[in-house]
Amino acid sequence: MQGIQNPTEVATRDGHISWSSPQEPWLIRLNEHFDHGIADERRLHLASLNLTALQWQATIVSGRNCTGIYPLGKGGYNTVFVLEMEGGPDLIARLGLFLWNFVPTLKFSPEETNHRFLCEVGTLAYVRKQTTIPVPQVYHHDVDPNNAVGARYMIMEMIAGPHMGYGWMKISPEARRTLLTEIVGWERQLLNIRFPMSGSIVDEDGTIGPMCLSSRLTSNLRAPHTGPFASSAEYIAGHCRSTQDKYKEQLARGDAGRYTAYAVEWLSLALEGIMGLPEDDGAPVFTFFHDEFGMGHIHVSPTDPTKLIGLIGWEGSHVCPVWDHRNYCIVDVDMFNKVQAEVMDSAEM
Repeated sequence: MQGIQNPTEVATRDGHISWSSPQEPWLIRLNEHFDHGIADERRLHLASLNLTALQWQATIVSGRNCTGIYPLGKGGYNTVFVLEMEGGPDLIARLGLFLWNFVPTLKFSPEETNHRFLCEVGTLAYVRKQTTIPVPQVYHHDVDPNNAVGARYMIMEMIAGPHMGYGWMKISPEARRTLLTEIVGWERQLLNIRFPMSGSIVDEDGTIGPMCLSSRLTSNLRAPHTGPFASSAEYIAGHCRSTQDKYKEQLARGDAGRYTAYAVEWLSLALEGIMGLPEDDGAPVFTFFHDEFGMGHIHVSPTDPTKLIGLIGWEGSHVCPVWDHRNYCIVDVDMFNKVQAEVMDSAEM
C-alpha cells in the first residue's frame, strides 16, 4: 500500500485552511457555501483537526491512496468532507464537529452523542442487510474525541449525487410522481419490519438498545428514561419521566416558566394513570422510523434527476410504536400523501 502522496490540507494558527477543489457542478455548489456562518472560534477548531491523519486512515481502510480532501457541508451535528481516492470512487468522512455559532451539542453529554453515533453505524448496517434501500456502507468509525484526527468520525461510502431538491423543479409532474412512488416503497419496507421493543438499533442484527437522541425532535428522552420499552405504556411513561426531570431541573436552577411546577404535578398524575392501564390487547407494534426522511437526505443521479441513488441522514433514527408517526417523509406533501395512500392501500401492511 502506498502512503499519502499529496495531502492537500494545510491549517494555520489563524484558522486558514486550503483544500483541494471539487469538480462536479453539484459538489462545487455545496462547497461554495461551506464557509458561510462559521464563527471564528469554530473556524479555529476546524483548523486544529489533523485531516492528514484522516486521509491516512482512509488510505488504510480502502487500500487506495487518499490524494485530497475538501469540505462538502455542515449539518446539525456533523461536518462532512469528501476524501478523494486514487482511481475512485471517493469516500465521505463525517466528523462530529458543529461549525455554526450556536452549538447544540453542549446540551448533551459525550455519552449521549456517542451512543447516537454508534446507533447510526448499527442502523446503516441493519438497513443494508434487511432492505433494498440504497444506504452508504460504513468502512471505519472512531468515537474517541482524542484520536489522531481530533474528533469523532466515520469513513463511509459516498452517495455520489445531489439531493433530490437540486433538480425537483426541472422534472415533470409524472417524473415526480414516479420518484415519490419509489420513496413510499422505501418507507413501506421500513414500516413492514417489526421489532420486539422500542429503542434504537445498535448492530446489523437489529438488536434494540436504549433510545438515542433524535436529531430533529426536541422531546428527547434522557437517561435514565431511554428504554428499551416493551409496551406503549412504558414508552409514554418514559417521555413523561424525562420531561418531568427536565422541568425539575429548571425549577432547581430558578429559570422555570410560570406553569412549570404545575406541569410537574400534572405529569405525576399522568404517570399514575398510564401505569395503571391494562396490558395492550395483542402484541404491541414497534416499527422503524428514519429521523429526517426529507428531500435533503434523498439523493439522485448527477446526470439523471429522476433516478434515486441513496438515502442518507440516519442519525437519530429509532424504533417506536407505530402510532408515533412524528417521523414522516417531508417532500412534496400534497403529492406525497396521495401517492402514499395509493401505494399503502395496494398491499397489506
